[in-house]
Amino acid sequence: MSVLLRATAIQGRVIGALMLRDLVAQGASGTIPFFKVLRRPIFMVAAFYVLGRVASGLAPHGIPLLVFIVTGYLTWLAFLRSFVGVSGAGGSARVLMIPHVTPLDLMLSVVALEFFVYTAIFVALTGAGLLFEQAPLPADPLGVILAFWSAIGLGTAMGMIAASVGRITPILTDLFMGVRILGHALSGVFALATDTPLFVLEILKWNPLFHSIEWLRESWWSGYKSPIADPMYILTCLFFLVAIGLATERVTRPWMAE
Repeated sequence: MSVLLRATAIQGRVIGALMLRDLVAQGASGTIPFFKVLRRPIFMVAAFYVLGRVASGLAPHGIPLLVFIVTGYLTWLAFLRSFVGVSGAGGSARVLMIPHVTPLDLMLSVVALEFFVYTAIFVALTGAGLLFEQAPLPADPLGVILAFWSAIGLGTAMGMIAASVGRITPILTDLFMGVRILGHALSGVFALATDTPLFVLEILKWNPLFHSIEWLRESWWSGYKSPIADPMYILTCLFFLVAIGLATERVTRPWMAE
């Protein structure tokens, strides 16, 4: 047991060092990393907010518009950033020449950094939405944050699979380009499940990210009952996606570029 704890501590320090390395790299332009990452969410949320004010009806069921946009768009963005970050960390890199550093360590350092950064952004922007629109506090704060974290977990698992398979063939990269383009529509970012036509909902309900966003909104507004939100379905998808990701990452290491 002591050997396992010592090995875990060493790998924890490795991941922490890789996170600091990523932060230094992001701050090389002279901008504080957190504020550099914060610019895109603020700009996009502001743009969608203005659009929602011009085209009324974007936020249904009396949900405050700004909080509705943040809970949808930022959850999708956290998923996307986790996927892109992890899928881009699975190839060869000079840092892999350092003892104790493995491709899995690179992936874990990326997702750990994205986890902390986007959790902080989510809290900051939802807090701003609460103050700006005098919106009610979440009915189930724990459910809200768990749903948000589940989106990051889904992005991480899918990114791990894409990075691993991408060592052999870039086909998944091409496939996921379509997901990135259509992801807003497929994941309920700007529409509730209750407002989605039934025949479309029967297809979209297989998307675990749609469940995460619906679970988040159901946890926030006590008056909203999602017809599809199922935390157990999300957990099941996460279990199998992580298992597949870990297995493919290990099996495809011989195909890594030198």
